[in-house]
Amino acid sequence: ITPNRLAEGYGAVIKYQCANRVCESGTNVPVVLVRSFNGKSDTLTTHTIPIFAGHSSVSFSDSISTFGLLGNVLYTVTVNPNQALNEQLAFNNSASANLSVLRDSLKPRLDLIFDGHHINSGDFVSSKVQINARLFDQNAIRVTDTASIGMMLVRLDPPSTIPIFFKGSFVNDSLTSTFSSLPTGAIQANLLVDPTKPIIAGTYSLTAFASDASGNRADTIETEFVISGKQGVDRVMNYPNPFKDKTSFTFILQSAEQASVKVVVYTIAGRKIRTLYLDPAHQRVGLNAVEWDGRDENGNEIANGTYLYKLVMSGKNDDGSDASDAVLERAVKSR
Repeated sequence: ITPNRLAEGYGAVIKYQCANRVCESGTNVPVVLVRSFNGKSDTLTTHTIPIFAGHSSVSFSDSISTFGLLGNVLYTVTVNPNQALNEQLAFNNSASANLSVLRDSLKPRLDLIFDGHHINSGDFVSSKVQINARLFDQNAIRVTDTASIGMMLVRLDPPSTIPIFFKGSFVNDSLTSTFSSLPTGAIQANLLVDPTKPIIAGTYSLTAFASDASGNRADTIETEFVISGKQGVDRVMNYPNPFKDKTSFTFILQSAEQASVKVVVYTIAGRKIRTLYLDPAHQRVGLNAVEWDGRDENGNEIANGTYLYKLVMSGKNDDGSDASDAVLERAVKSR
């Protein structure tokens, strides 16, 4: 049996050879493979050798499954079982081999994405955010149990004493969850949480937990996110700073509502040299970036020194009212 020691769910191959040690030929000779496990025996395969010539041999190869098996499994091959054909000596008609099946012990990995992106704890997300808990596992036994992935959502500010638990299919007046198992690939299962209406503004704590089909638990994920009903910018900076040839102006947009964002670059004396815009197609709640190639409006490379830049945002709040924000920072060009 190859391999003769493996984790449950993985397949093995058993190879065996039957030899006719006498001169006479046999016809329609049966060959049976029997599995013995936990005091029970069952026939896995039956082959027939149509013409078994004298002093010849015939080889077989069978694939065997280990699903539902844990421990030592005995496989026995028997030629001409129950003396179906007349035979004087049958003491050497059987051969056996053991297979050791182990419980899978590899820890699965749990992953959280928000509207298709990873976030840092404390980041802003949309009030209509879709949260996806994905279970990665190398276990050959695929996850099918709808309780394999769970999440707990708690509003921290303003505080709420009632957590919401998600497992399998869940529906309340504002949120739903859907479990799905995948037949192939590294991701074995997903738990999707979707709001049916905008989530109330506030700071939330989310805890996600999961286990694979063998009961191995993934590391629990605990994170926080913020939903803001008002559009604004936060954590404005450029990286790298100082920079040699180019830098990116990064910032957080606090709401998913559409906004117009521009970065105006000035000399230290206040002369405007470049205006850059955030591509609306790439705008999202959370982290955004606008890249600067270190050149002015005429395409000339700027000199070394300190420059001022002003990030200006104008847009709408969730309630449709106007929103605006501006932040002034410094960038240093240094070769």
